[in-house]
Amino acid sequence: MLLKPLRPLATAKQVAASYAQLKRLVVDRGVRFYRNIGWPSGNGDFSIYWQPRLKFWVMFQRQQSLYWCGYGLQDPRESGSLQFTVQINPARHPSARRTGGGFFQDENGKVYLCHNGILTKGHASLGKDRFIADYDGDLGTVEWPDGSSSPVVIIAGLDDGGLLRKVSYFIKQVERFKASLGVTLGTSERDLHNLLFTPEFAGAKQPYSGKRKIAPMNLHGFVFKALKTALKPHGRTNRTALIDLFLFRNEQMTHLFEIKTGTDRTSVYAGVGQLMLHGALEHQAPSKVLVLPGEPKGDTRERLRVLGITVLQYSWRGLNPVFLNLQDVLA
Repeated sequence: MLLKPLRPLATAKQVAASYAQLKRLVVDRGVRFYRNIGWPSGNGDFSIYWQPRLKFWVMFQRQQSLYWCGYGLQDPRESGSLQFTVQINPARHPSARRTGGGFFQDENGKVYLCHNGILTKGHASLGKDRFIADYDGDLGTVEWPDGSSSPVVIIAGLDDGGLLRKVSYFIKQVERFKASLGVTLGTSERDLHNLLFTPEFAGAKQPYSGKRKIAPMNLHGFVFKALKTALKPHGRTNRTALIDLFLFRNEQMTHLFEIKTGTDRTSVYAGVGQLMLHGALEHQAPSKVLVLPGEPKGDTRERLRVLGITVLQYSWRGLNPVFLNLQDVLA
């Protein structure tokens, strides 16, 4: 998996032109309805554009600071009251970051419709890390003018022939993700924080692209996507709300992976605890693999060996995680 480097558009005029291009396509291909749309803080009556072949609708409203674009999956021919599934709201100024959607361009000037991964269910924010990790599609990282970076889901290029199909795919991925929530996630890292042993590592790799650093909290999804891609030739992969990734061969779970983006004590203890707990549920214990951005030193490596845990180490090549000993781990 390659993380496409992106940057904001240069001017508000370019954002307006991108919004107009997207809206024109949706309106031209859609069937117009007038429906009541509800959201956690209210409701209102709006024109929407139903895409009959792809089974989604879009609402467009121009506001002072953003283009309010709501998307849903209910069939407006069957109901007069609808609910948003997701909002992809590009900010009208290209440097603004507080909206979920946005238009960004690559080094060749190609413009993409993107989403930052922050979703809501009712009044509650669902965060972004889990959705980005779960999303089965293209990811990118936006390099902002101040030198910071942030991950985004790349929904589609504005000039892509299948733009509306890709938008439909994104909406349905959001719907599926929201429906999957409600399971308690993982072993609490705080429960493991006060253990005495501090693991040691030989030079944990930090994720940099030039001078731009990506926040570690946002890296889990990138590592997950890269590992899932790397494992494709070796068997069938899957995940649950509790398990980062597991590998099947001939319908038997052979490897259980837990991904961490740091080598601090809390991260390592949490990973070890999760592997031991979840591996114990299997009738035939799978190989337990802790995925880390660093190589354990002797004492830590020996403790992990005694526990039956292998370390899969990764480093960063530009914006992409590279697994250094995957063949040895799978062997």
